Amino acid sequence: MRFPEYTAVDIVKQNLPGGSTKPCILQVEDEETAQSQGCYVVKVFEREIENKDLRNPTLNELVAYILAEEFEFNMPKAAFVYLDRLMLDKLGKLNNEPDYYFATIYLENITEPSVFPFWENQFTATNK
Repeated sequence: MRFPEYTAVDIVKQNLPGGSTKPCILQVEDEETAQSQGCYVVKVFEREIENKDLRNPTLNELVAYILAEEFEFNMPKAAFVYLDRLMLDKLGKLNNEPDYYFATIYLENITEPSVFPFWENQFTATNK
């Protein structure tokens, strides 16, 4: 399994609700062709979080994604997105180093109840 590598070129939305990472939506482009690849949800973990709670959060995200695919869960397309110093500064991630961060393609018009219909059905069926 090979994941594409993109570069973040613009911020679409910051600090999405949910979780401690406050993911952001970034416009990305292919590193080799400079062609737009659309928007991706990127988790830019703070270095403090990395050191205290998680050994390597990007690796953890990758392993979770691969396991989910092995169990045949529907997963959005994943990629590694490079954030340079300027992009990190714009996001307020002043303690982070330029690097690749785990991302999944942004799916428009997805609402929380429709994201996990399989889980809702399983939970309801097994707890009656």
